[in-house]
Amino acid sequence: TAGARGRALHVLSTSRRLTTELTQKHRAAGWTCVTLDGLPSALARAAALGGYAQAAPAAVIDWGWSRVTLCMVQGGQTLFVRSFHRGALGVMVDSICQELRLKRQEVRELLTNVGLAASIGGESARSSTPSKTASAIARCARQTLSDLESEVARTLDFVQARHREIFPQQVVLLGGGAMIAGAAEWFTKTFDRPAEIWNYPHVAHANTSSPRCLPLLGPAIALSALAWERS
Repeated sequence: TAGARGRALHVLSTSRRLTTELTQKHRAAGWTCVTLDGLPSALARAAALGGYAQAAPAAVIDWGWSRVTLCMVQGGQTLFVRSFHRGALGVMVDSICQELRLKRQEVRELLTNVGLAASIGGESARSSTPSKTASAIARCARQTLSDLESEVARTLDFVQARHREIFPQQVVLLGGGAMIAGAAEWFTKTFDRPAEIWNYPHVAHANTSSPRCLPLLGPAIALSALAWERS
């Protein structure tokens, strides 16, 4: 990529077995596989589509089930990438499942409706569920949130020390973790910088309000934008 900060070479790799299997499945379905895109590139493009990180860098975080991917982006370009497993959503969900003896789907619903209310010192963001439930979730999620805070803070410290020019001014959240009620507020409070859930204005405009699952679709929407650019 080329930009105001000069040229940068980003190298993404994946196993030959995975790419071969993927292309074979596309061929069997009668589809044409034109591009294999990496998550960091898709996240940077998603940020641009949502109108984020145009004038200043932003930390785009895909809070996924088995890993967290943190990218510093600006102007649709990836400037820095780090992935880690500590603090992943799946660990939090399984911890709550064990502690409260619930199924994963039940825990997902609790996280969506009650979320991190007790962790950020407020009431449930989307329901009037008793604070006892919110407190139980906070207790079960404490270790995962502590791990996530540690890894994100470690990354921000490194960027500030080594690459101050790309230090983020805001945080944008995608992935399953972005669907947790109070997730943006938790990031804002924990890292002392504005955080918000990724949104795509065109979808919000068409549907009056954004679908709850929109943060999960960010990379897919961004990948499809490659086809729009070619048309």
